[in-house]
Amino acid sequence: MLRRLVLRTLVVAAGLGVCAGTALAQNSFCLELARRGLFDSFASRSFSSSYEESRSAYCRKFHESGSDSTDVFAAYGDISLDFRQKSTRDKAEALCSSSFNVAAAVSTGGVLTSTLSGNAVRVVQACTSSTGVRFDGQFPTEDKFTLDVFYTQGVGLPSTAKFTGALDVSGPITCAGPLTAVKVDTPLTSSAVGVACQRVASQAVHKVGPYGPYTVQEGGSITVFTSSGLYSVDFPQKVTAPACSPQVVGLTPKPVAGLCVGCLGGDYGPVVTDDPAASQSGNGVNRVLEYDADVSSCGDYRLSFTYTSGESRPVRLSIDGKVVKTTALSAVTGTFSFSGQKEAALPELILPLQAGKHVIRLERMGPFPHIGGARLYPY
Repeated sequence: MLRRLVLRTLVVAAGLGVCAGTALAQNSFCLELARRGLFDSFASRSFSSSYEESRSAYCRKFHESGSDSTDVFAAYGDISLDFRQKSTRDKAEALCSSSFNVAAAVSTGGVLTSTLSGNAVRVVQACTSSTGVRFDGQFPTEDKFTLDVFYTQGVGLPSTAKFTGALDVSGPITCAGPLTAVKVDTPLTSSAVGVACQRVASQAVHKVGPYGPYTVQEGGSITVFTSSGLYSVDFPQKVTAPACSPQVVGLTPKPVAGLCVGCLGGDYGPVVTDDPAASQSGNGVNRVLEYDADVSSCGDYRLSFTYTSGESRPVRLSIDGKVVKTTALSAVTGTFSFSGQKEAALPELILPLQAGKHVIRLERMGPFPHIGGARLYPY
């Protein structure tokens, strides 16, 4: 059974402005087809919102991440956010770059051939080709799409092609147009034969993602049968995500073991440091610090700390019991004094959080960095 060109957790992007018959418009449509298949197979694990919202968020992460700071996304547990990998960066370029060469990417050995399904590759190849069976279309809204099928003769190809079967429509969509009326042996020529399809109401599946509950409405597909082969193009599922509006969240330190707030006094100020017993023990005591975060709205949050450290003192950072970073707060600031306290230029982590209560925990077997504050900011 063919694996269709489908995007499991998206809705269709609106307003692509595709005009049949122009190379630029066709390339835009082909790129969107490739992106949908790519998003499905590669970058869907951490996305539980619409295609437009999800791709925008993913591309922002890609563009803002250098190869030396990609661990800020460790909390997502998603390989598609590990931009240190060349294959990840290549696929992110396809999702995020308007100048991406989609024709080359689905050519023999192209970057997308090992990621997209065989059928998806065939559909995109037919879309980008200048000869043979070709496709054009647009996605005017999340609930509608149009498709034009036509044929261009090339060297060594027949002057015409033909349809070898009626258009097959499956799933909760309805389609209308000349393509729905084709019969066996209907000629397929340079004159486009089109169809317009629309989603109809269907039962939604309820799921829970990194931002909370969301619903997925089933998609559908159309299959075009021609003398050059068959091509299945899917109408993606529709995702309704929770409404997120992240707010700044101040975090109050709660020493659990081996630490205290302001107990060293003097130039150290009201910061979290080793308590006197731990300070005397050196590496013999495990220090533990927690922050209770009461998050009023879901979303992506930037976790930032204000601290000083005259030497590297990396700590293990966990969120709700899951260790997400083992080298947090490892930067050397040059001093331990309170006067040197400043918020780090880069966030320690970017976190996908549901609304509700969360526990941020720091641990280290050995002297702790001097922490003056912590906050969650909207990303």
